[in-house]
Amino acid sequence: MKKTFIVIIMAAMGLYAHAQNENEKPKSLTIGIKAELNGSFMQEKGVRGVTDWNLGIGENAGVTLKRTFTKNFAIQAEVLLQQNRSSLTYNSVEEKCSGFGIMVPFYFMPEVHCKNTIFYLGVGPWGSAGLSAKIGDANLYDKNNEYFTLSRWNLGAGMLLGVEFGCGLQINLNYRYAFFNSAMNDNGKLTEHQASIGLGYRF
Repeated sequence: MKKTFIVIIMAAMGLYAHAQNENEKPKSLTIGIKAELNGSFMQEKGVRGVTDWNLGIGENAGVTLKRTFTKNFAIQAEVLLQQNRSSLTYNSVEEKCSGFGIMVPFYFMPEVHCKNTIFYLGVGPWGSAGLSAKIGDANLYDKNNEYFTLSRWNLGAGMLLGVEFGCGLQINLNYRYAFFNSAMNDNGKLTEHQASIGLGYRF
């Protein structure tokens, strides 16, 4: 999966180099906002006590910064606050898990213009910092909690598919997955996955 994303990113960078030569559109920098509903879960393998981890619904919201290089290529950075929710079975008891943090994705974005509408596909890396992760009142960043310990930091790859209308309104779909293990202390493996759908507006 990692190799697939690397190939896609390299292809996007190739399109960028080609678009630079064409120089079809003056460079510009624009700001936007976005809000999303997300579905997230951890893919679990060998974590003590955990037998199942189920998708939950949360929210993402933040700002976007888009640099347009040509008519058919842009790079977009985002700073998102994310609230994740999910459920898991721990020692045969169903538990609710919640997390809050900051995510910063970057996308290489080929674009297709159709009259006043822009269709775009973005691929690129993201980084995240967790501010809170809990099961009940237990802090999962505390190595002495009664469940398991999570890492605050992660990196991964993501894909963005969207459309922007002439008025600035956007509709987008996202999928992101993590490269690194979220479980600490050699306690199995937890791989973060998130899909989202949202609305945005570019000023």
